[in-house]
Amino acid sequence: MTGIAVGGTIAVRSVFARKNYFYPDLPKGYQISQYDRPLCSGGTVEIHVGGAWKRIGLVRIHLEEDAGKSLHPEGRQGVNTTLVDLNALHNSCGEISVPVSSAMVWIVLENSIWSRLGRSRPCSACMM
Repeated sequence: MTGIAVGGTIAVRSVFARKNYFYPDLPKGYQISQYDRPLCSGGTVEIHVGGAWKRIGLVRIHLEEDAGKSLHPEGRQGVNTTLVDLNALHNSCGEISVPVSSAMVWIVLENSIWSRLGRSRPCSACMM
């Protein structure tokens, strides 16, 4: 539904594959992802930022297994550890890959994507 809403090309065949890597927030050492053969490729979203309209091209929309979250309590005196939150580990998530370099453009883009999906939102989670 998201791919259609942004005018992307829906793949006839997408494949889940195993990405092997070690990271503290992924204790089993691999992640299941459609990264190489995504569900959808391309698509665009038009946003209004800085007084002008910009068309942002999307790279891909793919599904993957969520990893945990590493928390770095930087700035707290005497704290030099990393905490790992595994509450979201192994949940399914959809990821939209966008070549955006500005935080402001990303915020406007996020709101635009949610607006375009309207009542047909495929999930209720916030985008990060």
